Amino acid sequence: KNSPRIHDVLLRVWPQELGIFSIYFQTFLAFPAVTGQWSLQSDSLPPAWEGLVRENYHLIGVSIFQIFDLLGRFTTELQSLQDCWPKTRRLWVLLGPRMLLLIAAFNGWTHGESLWGNPFCHALTMAALAFTNGMLTNIAFMRGIPDALPEDRDFVGRAMPLGLILGVVAGSYTSSTMVLRMKD
Repeated sequence: KNSPRIHDVLLRVWPQELGIFSIYFQTFLAFPAVTGQWSLQSDSLPPAWEGLVRENYHLIGVSIFQIFDLLGRFTTELQSLQDCWPKTRRLWVLLGPRMLLLIAAFNGWTHGESLWGNPFCHALTMAALAFTNGMLTNIAFMRGIPDALPEDRDFVGRAMPLGLILGVVAGSYTSSTMVLRMKD
């Protein structure tokens, strides 16, 4: 039996790989390098809370991310929503609007004394970024393999984690480089 050439398979499965790469590239453009630059606005909380929140601001942000990422993953398990999730080739319908969260994340850092820097805006941005990360990851993996041709499913199942890792690395490197350059 002739096995297909890797080039031919990649031409058929690029939507799955690009989808998972894009999810993690977007996420790691903002989290944690950029969101780690957020700081608590002065006088944004009652004085009794301000010291504790200021001291644990980044830990609170990471905790919000973890909780909402998990909630996003659970959402994809709801039977009533199973027919709502897009096929792999249409994942961009959700990824495109999600890019607006990157604007909120960057503005939360660079315009810290504006509405963007308000701790509630930070929390909402973090929650939305995390929720969509968890939801889109599950959708990509739930739909990615079944949407592939039967002969490509094994390849897709093995290659999607690579797309995820490459998205993490590319997003982390890009955002870390931007943060370092913008601080200079």
